[in-house]
Amino acid sequence: MPSLYRRVRAALRRRLDRSPLLLQRLRPDSDLSKFSLSELGEDKILWDALSNCPDKTYVDVGCFDPFEISDTWLLYRRGWSGLVVDAQGHLEEAYRRRRPRDRFRAALLTADGRNVQFTNSGGVASADEQWQSIFPGPTSSLASVPVQDFLERELGPAPSIGLLKIDVENLDEELLLAINLTWMRPFCVMVEQHVLWTDQVSFTRAHAHLQAQGYRALAQTRRNVIYVEADRFRGQRGELEAVYRTARGWEQIDAW
Repeated sequence: MPSLYRRVRAALRRRLDRSPLLLQRLRPDSDLSKFSLSELGEDKILWDALSNCPDKTYVDVGCFDPFEISDTWLLYRRGWSGLVVDAQGHLEEAYRRRRPRDRFRAALLTADGRNVQFTNSGGVASADEQWQSIFPGPTSSLASVPVQDFLERELGPAPSIGLLKIDVENLDEELLLAINLTWMRPFCVMVEQHVLWTDQVSFTRAHAHLQAQGYRALAQTRRNVIYVEADRFRGQRGELEAVYRTARGWEQIDAW
């Protein structure tokens, strides 16, 4: 029968294998790239796609929790930081404690700054009527903020952004189309698109808009599509393609 020491050591090892945050605290030099906190492995794709990106700043719109199902936590642990935005203001304290380099802003963003009905049904929050019908909950009337005005105020006249991520429950396309990508010009854009099959992505307004702006779809999971600026990324494509093929739910979309 194993000794108590061996059992405790085995239990601790299992805990470390499941908890990147604990592992980082105990072993600061640990490789975190094997972990994924995203719902469908998006953070692993971003980890590799952005490995050589010089602009280690993200804009995370619809950031939710700083750790749980976070798409940007791995990048944060790699030295990235940025602007994180969510309509749920109670998340500010969690970001202050767990990700102090980030700037959290509590804001409900839309394209035009209209008044909206905002529903929070136990963690699933949205200002979209269709989404609210699926996830009903306490609703309040809020004044939203125009997304382009908000970003210009927070980022200044010439921001250098490595990643723009948008996940705002059915308002993703509206926000993306309202952001001036010539002004911001992120290296990578990840936007939630509610399509299940690869051939459906090409029919979305978000996809057409990003293609017209010089972006190409790099990877798709069942929830998100990840785009990169084609001219800057093209040289890395061959080196990283094997990594993307191992990502859960990955499918190639755009021909390069």
